[in-house]
Amino acid sequence: MRIGEVKNFVESRLARGLSEKDVRDLTKLVANDDGAVGARGADQLKKIAKEYGDRFTTAGARTLEDLTGIHVKKRSDAGSSSGVVGIQTHDSIPSDWHRYTVSGAVAAFKKNEEAENTLYYRASGGDLIPLEVKNYSDLVKSGAITLYKNPKEDQVETDDDGGWEWSTSLIMVPNTKGEFAAVTQQLDKLAKSGIKISKDWDDAQEKFHSAIHASNFNGLIPDTQRPNWGKAKAEAKQARPAFEAAIEKTEAAVAKWNEGAEAIRKSEGSKKLGGLVDNLLESGKPNLDPVGIDLGHGKEILKAQDLFFDRKELLSIDPGFSGIRVQVDALAHIEDGGTLVGYADEMNKQLAAAMPGVKSIIEVEDANREGAVIEAMLDKFVAPLVGKTHIDDYGYAIGGDSPLSIQLSPELAKKAKTVLAEMKDFLIRAGREEEGKKLKVTSND
Repeated sequence: MRIGEVKNFVESRLARGLSEKDVRDLTKLVANDDGAVGARGADQLKKIAKEYGDRFTTAGARTLEDLTGIHVKKRSDAGSSSGVVGIQTHDSIPSDWHRYTVSGAVAAFKKNEEAENTLYYRASGGDLIPLEVKNYSDLVKSGAITLYKNPKEDQVETDDDGGWEWSTSLIMVPNTKGEFAAVTQQLDKLAKSGIKISKDWDDAQEKFHSAIHASNFNGLIPDTQRPNWGKAKAEAKQARPAFEAAIEKTEAAVAKWNEGAEAIRKSEGSKKLGGLVDNLLESGKPNLDPVGIDLGHGKEILKAQDLFFDRKELLSIDPGFSGIRVQVDALAHIEDGGTLVGYADEMNKQLAAAMPGVKSIIEVEDANREGAVIEAMLDKFVAPLVGKTHIDDYGYAIGGDSPLSIQLSPELAKKAKTVLAEMKDFLIRAGREEEGKKLKVTSND
């Protein structure tokens, strides 16, 4: 399905925010025929999460992450990348919220400790900060807060038969005209700062990620395209200064945020609010772990660039499942006398020596299309002996757990076996160790 059609579906569900049910329907919409979300579907979902992030409900965002691993960075009622977002532009309480009396609030808190429904703190601008579920009855009794219930927090699935119902949430609203006004105002200011820090970092890492991504080198192999590698690598290098500046700026901003948080913790009003302030500060702190690159990860990628990026066989260095993905042209490398045997191990040793405590693990991938290495091996060793036509006629096969097998007529197979050792070595040096060890030449009798 095209992304435009996916967006049309999403926009048809925005009235109350993208709920758990909406997300489940959405993942089914982009799934393959076998029901799995493939690479294209995942890419579409990432675009939706980015463009409509502020329209996901708490349960909707959580469901998307549970089903696909895609994190929604800005949620309409669950917090932006710093855990705080504005779902309203004014201070008036929504008319469908229920206001508890003091005794009712005490009972609601006690009940919620068992039910563990969502608990929020509502800042003065209408922003909701999600909190760890605790009993704050004492703050209601002291007059510091008033407790409300949102009867329609989100639609959640009740059973396997497709039943749905509304979940509820509790919202603590500070009485800002009382003795706690100064503290709540400071918390609001800090929350907005956390949002900005998170957003600025997210924007910076996304631009850098886009500039260094391996997809920028798609189509730049085989060897006829090698002159274009320099242009793509130069563009990746050009993105570096802005990213380095973003790291420095973000670290300074986080340090300032932490100073502000510590000042609030030491204030008299904060002491009277007890553990609530720590809970709020923990929820509202800058989130520098977006879908992409965090601060530490960014520094590790930069160091890997310093060490390895100018290698002529290397195309890209970008985030990978274990930390850092390095893509190389294996064919170009072995043609120059190199090998991928121990290539990643050597890189990891150098990175660890240059950056003690590094967390990322470098994984090396061959950027050649599937089958290119095997075809190059056949052209190099077998074709000169038996002729290209015979290879095309008989071919090669990989079946399940069986080894790679070059199939030829008995007479031609005998010739091909004379270069079997060289072919095995070729595959192993190209990073295809298992196939190289098991490679065999068979005859079609």
